Order: sequence, then structure tokens, then C-alpha cells
Amino acid sequence: MERDGSSEERYKLTGVHRAENTDNEKADKELMELFVFGNEDKKAKSEPMFKRHAKDIIIAVALFVLTVFGVSALFWDSMSAGYTLTFIAFMIAVSIYLISKKSIFSPFSIVCAILSVACSISFAVTSNLSVRLISLLITSISSVVWYSHLAGNKYEVKDFGALEYAALPMMHSVSDMPRAVLSLFSKNESNSKTVKRVIIGAACALPLLLITIPILMHSDDAFYYLVSGANNSIKDVVVKMLTALLFIPFVLGFVFSIKHKKYEKEKSVGFSTVNPVTVSAFLCVSSLVYIVYLFSQLAYFTSGFMNILPEGYKFTYAQFARQGFFELCALAAINLTVLIMTVVLTRKEEEKLPLSVKIPATFIALFTLLIISTSISKMVMYIREYGMTLLRVCTSAFMVWMAVMFIAVIFRIYMKKLDMTAVGLVASLVVISVLGIFNVNSFVARYNYEAYTGSGVTIDVDYMSKLCDEGVKYLYELTHDKNQTVASEAKKALDVKTKYYYDTPSKAEGGKEDKKTERKYSGIGQFSFAREEAYTYMEKYLKEIK
Repeated sequence: MERDGSSEERYKLTGVHRAENTDNEKADKELMELFVFGNEDKKAKSEPMFKRHAKDIIIAVALFVLTVFGVSALFWDSMSAGYTLTFIAFMIAVSIYLISKKSIFSPFSIVCAILSVACSISFAVTSNLSVRLISLLITSISSVVWYSHLAGNKYEVKDFGALEYAALPMMHSVSDMPRAVLSLFSKNESNSKTVKRVIIGAACALPLLLITIPILMHSDDAFYYLVSGANNSIKDVVVKMLTALLFIPFVLGFVFSIKHKKYEKEKSVGFSTVNPVTVSAFLCVSSLVYIVYLFSQLAYFTSGFMNILPEGYKFTYAQFARQGFFELCALAAINLTVLIMTVVLTRKEEEKLPLSVKIPATFIALFTLLIISTSISKMVMYIREYGMTLLRVCTSAFMVWMAVMFIAVIFRIYMKKLDMTAVGLVASLVVISVLGIFNVNSFVARYNYEAYTGSGVTIDVDYMSKLCDEGVKYLYELTHDKNQTVASEAKKALDVKTKYYYDTPSKAEGGKEDKKTERKYSGIGQFSFAREEAYTYMEKYLKEIK
């Protein structure tokens, strides 16, 4: 039975080639599978992604070792200097592997690489968990931008371009992970048999070691204590290696995918554009409300800059400043969303927004910047009156980041191409790097201590203790304070911290407690500058109370 032309055309388009004697039903079944499971070669899913070379084996081994150190730093060493060293080593190793003649060194990628390293230093400096967690997320995204440029993938400046540029390799690496790992074990090198023989020989030696090691342990005490002492360490290493095995397939999938696979530009999702007249009317109504709000609250805004409360104001300084923060969160979030949607959804001519849209959009952005500046002034007033906390500093940092975003929005309104997500990524790296490297915890502790000793304001010893490593130095100083209540509270706080920083002291002869303690956090992976300083003052305190 002959097939019609349309059927033959479908076979050509899908790549299914029929031999003259091929059974028609078999060909129909193959064609149906292609339409159901996607128009791609089924064999490609089971074939290696690339031909294995020596450098691929080397990078795979290096990445496994770094993954072991990485999981150790994240789950065992409380994300300290160990993670900083692992992240920098990972960047160096992957960069050497990816670099080629096709690599692209753009200002954006170089800035992302430099700020990623700077941001990772936060782990070795501060004990602030929030800063370190945000650093973990931001550095992961920004480093992908660097790797993509090294692999030769071009970055296109457009709305959400940086987000797409970072997300695309990460998404594809998950689906490409099986093929990427399979490529390491593909039979495409002459020395594959040699590798198998080495593995078999090493595996056969393990049963023999189970016999010889116990014999050697019983024959010599030195070897016995050596093996016994290393037993716990070996267990820890094995557990960490097994944990790393859960992550290494995804790490290899990402690195090999970004190296050997070109990410073709996918068709952008088509948005239904909105007529500029409609958008302009919407923005004008919102702007009118904001204008009325400005006039009705003129004295309210002015007081924020003058450091005084409005006459007859019933609330406290704390309520006054907090209300400014909630205004910021609500208005800034709404306005930023509205302006982004305006840029994306408005129907444009030659990629330009109409003037009727630009004017009200600019006003809303400037209005929000006014709200941000007012809220920052209120926060300064709040800190001057009630002292500094981590929440207040981080809130101020968030305000600065929001101000940068709205400035970027204003530029985007008048420019054809500007990636606001790229601006947001770089601004996030800068803000988090500043909070980490300059150590926000240490800054808060020092400010409150100097405010107490300089101007005599009250000090919250309990909050100073909650500043982790950075608060120890000032708790030690407060133990010598003239105010006996403050000194007593500081001593109690340091006594509690002794159990955190040191192993439980052993009992000497006679039941007396031995003050010779050992540090709990002594390895390079658990090191941080703040923790080292904390140990310095803890040891001073322990000597004084002997």
C-alpha cells in the first residue's frame, strides 16, 4: 500500500528513514513514538554527550574532591572559611576547564566573577547566618554567568536577560546529567581496559587488607593506636564522601553540559501587549493618588528629615520609624512590580515607550525614591534613639538596594535595552559583600558598645550575646564595667559561651574542674576571623577566672 505525499513528508521531517522492505506497521509505530515523546533522536538520550578525554577525567576527580570539601563546609563546618576556600578553588578549576578560544570576557562576566569571589569571603569573616545564606544563593547565580561566558555562550541584553542566562544552564544540567555522567564511562579510549584492570586489582586487594591490618595491629602497639585513632576520622571521611556522591552527578551534569552543549536561544514567550493609552491612563490615576498623598502627608515626610516628630504626634519614635518601613515595603514592592509590567507589556514602537507612558512611570519611580529616602532618614533617627540591631542595618541595606533598582527602572524607561535583572544581581553582590566583608555583626556590636561607653545610653547585654562571635570581645570588655549589674550579666553570658567554644572540661584529681580546655572549632574549615577573635577574648576571660 502506497503512502500519500503528506505521510512521506512527515517521515522526512522527523528523520525516520524506511528501508524499501521495512514493515509499514513498524515504521508507523516508530513515527508515533516520535510524535508522542518529542521530535528528537531517541538514541541521543542514551548516547554519551561528548568523547571522553584525559582532562575530563581530571576535572571529574577534582570536582568530586571539591564537592566533598563543599558538603563538609556546608553541613559540618557551619559555612566558614572552608566554604570560601572551596568556592574559590571550584571557580579556578572550572574556569581552567572551560576556558578556550571561544570564551567571552565581557565587563558583565568579569564583574560577576570578581564580586562572586568577594562575596564568598563573607563566609570567612562574619558569623551572620542570613548574610551567608544570601551569599550562597547570589554567588551561585553570578558564578554561572561567569561560566557561561567562558563556555562561549553570548549574553543578550534584554529584559530578564541575566535571569534567563543563569537559569538556562542550570535547568539543562539536570536533564543532561545522565548523559554527562555516562560520557565519563564511555568506551572511546584505548586505555579503558587498563582503567578497568586497575579497578579490579584494587578491589581484589581489599579482602586481603581486612586480614593483614588486624594482624599488624596486634603485632605492634604504635600501629594499633595509629589505626584506632584514625578510625573516627575515617568514618567521618566516608560519611562525607557518601554525601558528596549525592551531589556530584548534578555538579558534573552542570559543568559538562555548559562545556559541551550550546544553549540555543529559545523563542521568547509572547506576551499580549497592552495599548499605551490604557497603560498611560492606569499610571496617571496611580500618580494622581500619590500626588494627593504627598500633599496630605507633607509635614509627616518633612519630620523624617528634620529629626523631629510632627506636633501632636501620638506615636513613639519606634512606631514612627517602623511605619516608614512598612510604607517602603508596600509601596516599593507594588510600584516596582507595576513599572516592570509597564516596561514589558506596553506596546512599543521601535522598542521605545510612548511619552504618555514615560512621564507617569518616571513620576512613580521618583515618588518611590522619595519614600525610600524618607524611610532611611527615619531609620537613622530610630537607631540614634534606640541603638543599632542587625534588623535595622539589614533593613537599611535593603532600602539602598531598592533605590538602585528604581534608578535602573528610570534608565530602562528611556533606554531601548537595559537588563534590570543584571543590575539587581550586581547590586545584590555589592550589598552582600559589604555586609559580609565589613562584618555587620561586628559593626552593630561596636556601635552599641561605643554608644554605651561614650554617651551613657543603656546597653542590652543579652542582645550583645546574640551577636555570636562578634559580641564576645565587647562582652569581655563589659565584664570590667563599673556598673556591677552590667558586668555580672556579661560574665554570665561568657560562662554560657564557654560551653559553645570549648569541649566540656575534664575533672582533675580530687573532683576539681580542670580549666585547661580544648577548642571545639580548630580546623581550617571551621575558621573565621570573627571566631578567632572570639577565642582570643574567651581565653583572656578564662585566665582571669582561674
